[in-house]
Amino acid sequence: MVTIEGGPLQVNPVAIEPVICRNESTEIRAIPGGGSNTYQTFSWTSSPPGFTSSEANPVVSPVITTVYTVEVFDGYNTATGSVTVSVNQLPVVLLAPQDDPRVVMISPVEIGLCVYDTLTLSAGNPGSTYQWSNGSTDQTIDIGTSGISFDIQTYQVMVHDPITGCSNEGSITVYFTFQYCSYGIGEKESDDRLLVYPNPSVEGIFNIRIEGLKGETMLDVYTAQGKLIKSEVCSISPGSTYNSSLLLSRSGNGFYFLKLSNNEVVIIRKLIIQQY
Repeated sequence: MVTIEGGPLQVNPVAIEPVICRNESTEIRAIPGGGSNTYQTFSWTSSPPGFTSSEANPVVSPVITTVYTVEVFDGYNTATGSVTVSVNQLPVVLLAPQDDPRVVMISPVEIGLCVYDTLTLSAGNPGSTYQWSNGSTDQTIDIGTSGISFDIQTYQVMVHDPITGCSNEGSITVYFTFQYCSYGIGEKESDDRLLVYPNPSVEGIFNIRIEGLKGETMLDVYTAQGKLIKSEVCSISPGSTYNSSLLLSRSGNGFYFLKLSNNEVVIIRKLIIQQY
C-alpha cells in the first residue's frame, strides 16, 4: 500500500518577471506541491500556441502577452496551473520623414537630401525621454551641412517610455548631395557624362570614362562615413574623352562614393566592392 502525505497534488506557477518588454526574457516556475512530493514530469504549453517545454523552470521570451500552462505528474496524479506573462511593446522609432517632398527615401534607414537643406528629425513617442547620439535630449533635432560639398551623417536616438519602462533605438543615415537639389549645381545619377564600370566590382578596380566635360576636374572617393580616401585631378581637353582606372582593392567590401566636380557639374556615383 502506498501512503500519500502532504495533501492533494497542486501546482502554482509563477513568473519571476510577470511584466516584461518585448525582446526580454523571464523565468517561469511550476512550483508544485503536495501529492507524492516526487514530481516526475513537467509539460508546458502556451496560448497563443508555439511554446513547449519539459523543464520545471523554463526561460521564455514571448513577443506578446502569453498564458503559460504547466501539467505536473507525480507518478500517480496530474495537476495543472497557468501563469500570464504580460509583454509591453517597444516604442516605434521611425526617423525618416514620411511626407517631406525634399527627402529621397533610399531605404528605411537611409535618406537623401540636398546639401543646401536643413531637416528636422523627430523621434516621435510624446512623453518619452530621448538620448541622441549628438548629445541632445529633445524629441527633435535639426540637421544640415555646410552646403559646400557631399556629406554623410548618421544619427541614433534611444527612446525610453516611462510608463512601460521599455526602450528602443532608431538610426538614420543622411546623404547630403547636389543630386537631390532642384537648383544650383547640377548633379544627376543618370548623368551619362560619367561612366563607371564594373559596378559592383569584385576586385575593387573601377574603370572611369568621362566625356562631354572639359577643364580641370576633381575625382574624390569617400567612405560611407564621409571620409575622403582618394583624390585626383585630371585635365580634360574640349571634345576629348578621359579614361582612367580607380584602384580601391585595399579598401575592403562595402560601398563608397565617387564625386566628380568641375566648374560645370558635380556628379555622385555609388561604388560597391564585393570581393570574395
